[in-house]
Amino acid sequence: MGLLQTFVHLVKKLYHVLTDEAQDSQYLAVPLGWLGFIGFPAYYYIWHTLYPQPYENLTLRLVGSVLCLGLMLHRYWPQRLLGFFPIYWFLTTLYSLPFFFSFFLLKNDFTTIQLMSSLSALFILIMIFEWTSSLVMYLMGVTFSLIAYYLTTSDPILRMHHTSYLFVFLFAMILGSIFSRRKSEFQKRKLEGMITISTTIAHELRTPLLGIRSGITAIDKYMPTLLEGYDAALKAELPIKKIRRAHYLGLQNVLERTLAETNYSNTIIDILMMNVKQPEIHEESFKKLSMKHCIEDSLKRYPFNSLEEKEKIHVMLEDDFSFFGSEILMVHVIFNLLKNALHFIHKSKKGSVYIRLANDKRWNYLYFEDTGKGISKEEMGRLFKMFYTTTLTGTGIGL
Repeated sequence: MGLLQTFVHLVKKLYHVLTDEAQDSQYLAVPLGWLGFIGFPAYYYIWHTLYPQPYENLTLRLVGSVLCLGLMLHRYWPQRLLGFFPIYWFLTTLYSLPFFFSFFLLKNDFTTIQLMSSLSALFILIMIFEWTSSLVMYLMGVTFSLIAYYLTTSDPILRMHHTSYLFVFLFAMILGSIFSRRKSEFQKRKLEGMITISTTIAHELRTPLLGIRSGITAIDKYMPTLLEGYDAALKAELPIKKIRRAHYLGLQNVLERTLAETNYSNTIIDILMMNVKQPEIHEESFKKLSMKHCIEDSLKRYPFNSLEEKEKIHVMLEDDFSFFGSEILMVHVIFNLLKNALHFIHKSKKGSVYIRLANDKRWNYLYFEDTGKGISKEEMGRLFKMFYTTTLTGTGIGL
């Protein structure tokens, strides 16, 4: 039983890894969808009519073309089906690349054209997915193609010299994996560099901010007394230098504004540090939390630039619900969403943010909507890709 549980655990882990990879790479769905939709039937004409091959199959090519059409049109999918798109993307890629080309390679008895086509498919697979996922997908595709080959061939023959081609594919896989690994290492070093720089900047900024905050606290303690003394001197008509009315009113709230700016700066530093450090999530520290409380706490702590900016936030929190998690991480998520929404609202010089809660028999929902310029369908699939950003000041690591 323990062995079976281990196997099930490994399968589930593999499933999550592959679907996560599909989620990260699905921004390529439209261009590859176009390529497959046109390429599958076009190459049937080439290999069947212009340069006839021993084996061709229009049905299999049309299946690939239809699957790729689904990739092209995924932006028009019903909302309820979009959650299944990463799985669809994974299965379509599995069919269109390792399975299809390996099956045709076997059926055509390892002709030169099919060998070159299969190598091309392997390189495309490596460029789409990380090397571990591409290796697993390739092995799955080859396995399924072997099964299909033996089931559909009356006299299946795999000659000894065919195994020599395995070394060519192995070399291609290793070469592609090296470059893929180097890309991952580059991203890792980039993140480490960002952490180092961010930590240094945060330290250098927090020190003067702490001094400013301490000074404000001291001034705030005596400012009312100073203003009362000034008012008393005016009433007594003492020979003092008068302060303009506008400046006098400004002195009354300058400390509050300055304190708000220091809090804002510290909050931005906190967000930056949490983004770059990517803190580990320890579930043992989770507790039952109210989503309404998290949102209210976030809005209370968020350093809005002005009252006008704060008034752009509209909340509907009647349908509160509880969840099991970390309050600081949930507040951090809400901070990031607020920061992004307000950035684009400010950029378009109009708009509002709507935060509401909802629930039904199965699920709880936090809806976070804004009326900024929105996100294009092409960018939607890349939002959770590390270092991908659409802003000049963004880092691509917040989400």
